[in-house]
Amino acid sequence: GVTFDAIGSGAKFVFSDFVQINEAITSPAVSTSALSTDQHNFSPSTKSRLVRLNAASAIDLTGLTYTTLEDGETHYLANVGTSAITIKHNNGSSTAANRFLLSGGTDIVLNPEEVQCVIYDLTSTRWRALK
Repeated sequence: GVTFDAIGSGAKFVFSDFVQINEAITSPAVSTSALSTDQHNFSPSTKSRLVRLNAASAIDLTGLTYTTLEDGETHYLANVGTSAITIKHNNGSSTAANRFLLSGGTDIVLNPEEVQCVIYDLTSTRWRALK
C-alpha cells in the first residue's frame, strides 16, 4: 500500500492497490466555461480525473459532486483561469457529503496555474486535499 498524509485530521491513510502514484489520467479533461460566481455542490459535466476550472473572477468552491463516489477516488482541480479559487473547509453552502475537510479548518487558495489533488474519504464522507 501507499501512505499519504491527508490534510484534514492529521491522520495518515494507507491505501492499497487501487491508488497508484503515477497513474495516467485516462478520461479526457473537463473544462468549465468562465466561472464568476461561487460554486456550491459543483458537478462537472462528465466524470473526469482532471477538472479544469476557469476562474474569471475570485470564487469559492464549497463542494464537489458526482453521481457515484468511490472510497479513495481522486480528482485533480486545475485553475486555468485568471483569478484565485478558494477551496472552502466544510462549508455549509454545499451538501455535507460534497464538502472539503481541510487541515486545521483552513481554506486552500488555488491560484491561477495551480493544481490541487483531492481524494474522497467514504468513511467521513468528505473530500480531503493531498499534500
